[in-house]
Amino acid sequence: MNVAKELGADQTIHIDLKSFNVETYVAKVKEALGGQGANVTFECTGNEGSTKVAIYATNNGGKVALVGLGPLEVSAPLVNASLREVDIIGVCRFRNCYPMAIYLLEKGLVNLKPLVTHKYPLERSLDAFNKIDYWSRGLSPATLRDSYSRLAALKSAFVRKFLPSIDSVRTDGNGFPIKQNTWL
Repeated sequence: MNVAKELGADQTIHIDLKSFNVETYVAKVKEALGGQGANVTFECTGNEGSTKVAIYATNNGGKVALVGLGPLEVSAPLVNASLREVDIIGVCRFRNCYPMAIYLLEKGLVNLKPLVTHKYPLERSLDAFNKIDYWSRGLSPATLRDSYSRLAALKSAFVRKFLPSIDSVRTDGNGFPIKQNTWL
């Protein structure tokens, strides 16, 4: 929450998953916004309850960006969103986000240092995944494997697009470049 504020969030609302109630948190969001819903909502956790709050707390005709990825399937109030013309936008943090992310980093417009707690060389990428506490977010080992497969595909695409020649970079069986690079 403190990092979110440091990065520019005007309001943060701590969600207690042990006593979670959708209606309570929708009310808290609207209270934080002066009694109104949000025009644009970013759901960044992938948690099913938070996804419901994001949809219900968004104004008619608003937009919900699903940034966080949790379980492969979640229950969400899609009929409610449809009746209120709330657009749900999937953001899978890869293809359409990289150009803007690279631009922001190159120009020094964002400081990611407060968000980085660990760095791993590519050959220890599985250690990085294992460091993440997936169980506290309700994810299964199958989701972890699926995430790794997606990351491997992403790395392979990155190598093809951004490195001078795919032939000049050897990759392992998962599409990761075989060289000493550090990534977050």
